[in-house]
Parts: sequence; C-alpha cells; structure tokens
Amino acid sequence: MNTGSPMCHFARKNHRLSFDVFASADSLFWVLCHVPESIDGASLCRYGQNAYRVMLPGACVRFRIFDRGGRTQLIAQFKTCASSLWQRLKELLRAFLPLRQQSASTPPPREPDTKPRKQTAQNVAQFVDECMTNPDIVGRVVFTSKAQDMALVCHYRHVHQLEPIIVKLTIAAGLIRGGLHRGMSSKDFWELEVGLPVTLQLSDTQEKKFGSHYDAVHDGKLLRGRMHITLGVGHSPADCMSIHFAVCEDCGAIVITRFGEHGPTASS
Repeated sequence: MNTGSPMCHFARKNHRLSFDVFASADSLFWVLCHVPESIDGASLCRYGQNAYRVMLPGACVRFRIFDRGGRTQLIAQFKTCASSLWQRLKELLRAFLPLRQQSASTPPPREPDTKPRKQTAQNVAQFVDECMTNPDIVGRVVFTSKAQDMALVCHYRHVHQLEPIIVKLTIAAGLIRGGLHRGMSSKDFWELEVGLPVTLQLSDTQEKKFGSHYDAVHDGKLLRGRMHITLGVGHSPADCMSIHFAVCEDCGAIVITRFGEHGPTASS
C-alpha cells in the first residue's frame, strides 16, 4: 500500500488568495522590491505583465497586481510547501500597506474616508524638501548637496511634472536592488520597465568640456550624472530643467547630481 501519495498531494496543494490593498499599484510594487533585502536568499523576478515571482530554494510565491482605481487588487498563488515563505511575505506587505483578504462569502470592505488632498509644492526647492522627508523615497533616491543647492535657485514653474518622475526613479531603485534590471539593455530597462525617457549618456561636448557641471559627491565618492531627463524645451529656466543622476554601485540608490537649470552644452 502506498502511503506517500496523500502526503505528497497535500504538500503540493495550490492556494490562491485575493487581497484588497488601499494603496497604489506603484506602492505595492515598491514593497515587493524590498523582498531581496528583507528575506535572506529570496529573489524577485518578473514573469509577465504585472506578474512577479518570489523564490527561495524549494519555495515559490507568485503575485499578480491589478489597478482597480481607488484600490489595488493583489492575488497570491503558492503551494502548501511554500506556506512559510508566504507568511513572511504577508508580514512584510502588512508592515507597509493596509492589506485585507477577500473571499467570495464576504462583501468588499468600505473604502476609507478620503483624506484631504495634500498641498502640492509651490516651487522646486519645496518639492525637494518634501522628497527628502518622504520615507518611500529616502535611501532610494538621494539628492546630493549640489542638487539641493541647485533646487534652491531653480525657477522651473511646472513643479507638478516632477513627482511622477521621482516616483518612477524610486521604483527603479527597487528594481535595481532586486536585480530585475539584469538581462535587458539599459534603454529597455528605463523606457519599457520603468517608463522614463532617460538619455543614457552626455554628449561629447558635455563630457569633455563641461563634465564637472554634472559631477557631485555621494558618500565620499565623486559621481558623474550621465543619465538624464530633460523637461520642457528651449533654454528659459522657467520652462526647461534637467535631472542628472547615476546609480550608486555600493547601495543601489539613484543619486541625483544635478536638479535644476539645464546644463551647458555645445549650443548654450
């Protein structure tokens, strides 16, 4: 008589759990990017659109993320043998986000009362100050002293355009720390995975003649912000600015070396 089959069948039982998360899909993904640094030996990889897999030796938990407007739906799938990994992941998720499990027998929870919309930053300097006290950003996107000083005198008036960029740079830092940038070109990573129109290099003139304009010090090391995003057109400080940054090889943070008026070029 074979007594091993029932146990084997139990060990491979599939679980599928659905949760409502009253936070954005970006916030949920940001938490998933913490997995490699929070669970020893765990790896995070993407296997489809809005689909991610967390793995330990002998255990795997799959996630799918769906944006439902005011909330985000998270679906977790795993076998019984991965229950221990799932418990650790659930604790991590709940440490950062309001997470509530849903079942077919219970009605959806009432969404929390809408909080007053926070007052948006009125200028670039105020925006940078807010970023530097935002726990979602601190340690992932770093504004060097030079970038902070430039923000103080930056006259760019379209301040509302900055927040989506910094959010995506924060997500990019998580992706890089989780190793999700490996196996794809830098161009595909920034354009397809992160969704930012990043120019990857300085021009020859910028590099050779004006290189120091894009340098800044981070943790005692001089970094050159070759990657950059240009906002607006022309050379009016009120309608054009640039964000230059580098990736710190030691900590995986996005280090902003220049944040303000467009830097010098051959035509300036």
